[in-house]
Amino acid sequence: MKKFLALFVAVVMLLSVSACGQPAEETTAPPESEAPAQTGGTAETTFGIEPLPEKTTIDLAYFSGAEHGLVFYIMDEMGWAEELNIEFNWQYFSAGPAMMEASGSWDVGTAGAAGAINGIVGYDVNVIGISQYEHILGCYIREGSEIYNAGQGNVDEAPNIYGDAESLKGSTWLLPLGTTAQQTLALYLDYFGLTTDDVTMTNMDVGSALAAFRAGEGDGMILWTSTNVTAMEEGYVTACTCDDVNGVYSTCLMATDEALETKFDAVTTLFQLYFCTEDWMMENKEEMADMYYAACQVEGISCSESCAQYTAEMYEGLGLEKAIERMTTYVDDPLGLLDRQISGGEFDVLDTMDFLVSLGSYTAEDRAAVLENNRITSIVAEAVQAKLGE
Repeated sequence: MKKFLALFVAVVMLLSVSACGQPAEETTAPPESEAPAQTGGTAETTFGIEPLPEKTTIDLAYFSGAEHGLVFYIMDEMGWAEELNIEFNWQYFSAGPAMMEASGSWDVGTAGAAGAINGIVGYDVNVIGISQYEHILGCYIREGSEIYNAGQGNVDEAPNIYGDAESLKGSTWLLPLGTTAQQTLALYLDYFGLTTDDVTMTNMDVGSALAAFRAGEGDGMILWTSTNVTAMEEGYVTACTCDDVNGVYSTCLMATDEALETKFDAVTTLFQLYFCTEDWMMENKEEMADMYYAACQVEGISCSESCAQYTAEMYEGLGLEKAIERMTTYVDDPLGLLDRQISGGEFDVLDTMDFLVSLGSYTAEDRAAVLENNRITSIVAEAVQAKLGE
């Protein structure tokens, strides 16, 4: 039984599942990746990354069912983490806010920008990289509902979305609050001159939202990743997607203060491996789909094989070169509030944060503190860049 599955079963005692890969005795060495080997390491490892001098445990905040979390699953299953002397102590989450509340118990994790902002404002969490840009996130309604009957084409800028002000006002939506799901709902409503104060938002994780919607609760639900695709497969109508609204839907690679202080070399090595694994995923979509499906089966996440294939097709990771570039190139602050330029990573996260500030979820002082305290930091990307001799 693979390491990830064994650890998952140990943590989730009530699950009874079989291994998602070959038994241990049939496991072969990791295949050679099609991603380019990196300079500054050793050819003895899959990606040419220099292993840590001794085994190091990374306490990992794993986002179940999310593509940005899948990267860790793949590097573990393929043996790439092990060959670099990295082992994971897995902790499982399905939403960013809960992950941040538990930040005292993990070193590294991934989450959407809204969840990461919760961590960099209220906890000792730092964004160290931009993992990917989300595309699989949508607002769903039932066929025949008032929102559905209002039809499409009521907004010139977004002709595919359903609804109008009359049908949406007073509606009830099921979604995880404080996340990009809430951002999407707010931007969707804004097309019709409405705000989230004009609707009822019921806070629940995406799996619970889908189950409750099936049972007849709510007028709409907002889902991401596998639950999003499941909703499409079950015939629910896509009222609006994150691609229909004006937002940067970044997901973030994060590390806690303690991890950066006590495990910096390990975090740096893991950063390099994370984005090399992304390169492999983008070049091996079929294998990614198989592993995403397997991971969902282990975690009890609703996912069909076609869902996994769709997820792989839509996946847009940065990969190592772009990930370093994003954190080490600089642009002007879009609000013009700083006397310095900001990194591309800061720009991506601030796109979501500035929206949440406009909703009153955070203050301008929170924004200033995040930048002043360097909570969206390029220190790890710069260390990898130096190691590669770029």
